[in-house]
Amino acid sequence: MIAHFLNNFIIVAAANGEWYLSKGIRPPMQLILLAEGLILLGFIIFPMVVNSMLKRSCGPEGPR
Repeated sequence: MIAHFLNNFIIVAAANGEWYLSKGIRPPMQLILLAEGLILLGFIIFPMVVNSMLKRSCGPEGPR
């Protein structure tokens, strides 16, 4: 559910950025920071959290 929610935010931020660029308007800094933050969250932090949760649930013996 979190991954789906995060994916929707990334799509909205990218669409807004594309609209600004197509009009020749420089996007506001908040939009740029939002997109960078969501990319960081989606591709670095979120997979690390999921990986640690899977390791904790499986233990050293592997999946059940």
